[in-house]
Amino acid sequence: MPALKLSADKLAKLAPPYIFLDTIKKDSCNRRSLLFSQIEKVLKFEAGSCPNTFFAEAENYLQKGYWLCGYFTYEFGYFLEDSFKDLRKKSKMPLAWLAAAKKPVAVEFSGKKEESYYRAKNLKPNISKNQYKGKIVRIKKFLEEGLTYQTNYTFKINFDFEGDVFSLYQALRRIQPTSYAAFINTGQ
Repeated sequence: MPALKLSADKLAKLAPPYIFLDTIKKDSCNRRSLLFSQIEKVLKFEAGSCPNTFFAEAENYLQKGYWLCGYFTYEFGYFLEDSFKDLRKKSKMPLAWLAAAKKPVAVEFSGKKEESYYRAKNLKPNISKNQYKGKIVRIKKFLEEGLTYQTNYTFKINFDFEGDVFSLYQALRRIQPTSYAAFINTGQ
């Protein structure tokens, strides 16, 4: 099947929702990127929802031959195990977002795009310096006690954004080379 030729400008102008799975490092098995743009339904998991209901609906779409593509946040895991219920919090965005599409379109992507304006400003970590130091002390204690042997400690950076989000994706794609990337436009 021939691939659809798609420029960055055309991709950026698609009506959401859509998901672009970008194959950057091409080889004999991975030659094309995939575009999911004809979405039948979007499945969302919000804080307070039932994970079993969410997974049953997802399974229903899989059984009907749909592809599911989207994301699960780290915090989604708190709803899968009752021992983490104290960590469950409300969120402005869905904790899981899956688009059900009949099939993707194979795309040969031209990453060239006229630079558009974007700006991230007012960058702020979501924890204080003292909270960060306290977490590091706790991690070191866990390591010393043998409760863990490796920890990937992260926190969020909140910021105000203005401009073209696809241009930001393109900039990240250039400065953080990887074999695969994704651009998910939920419309939000």
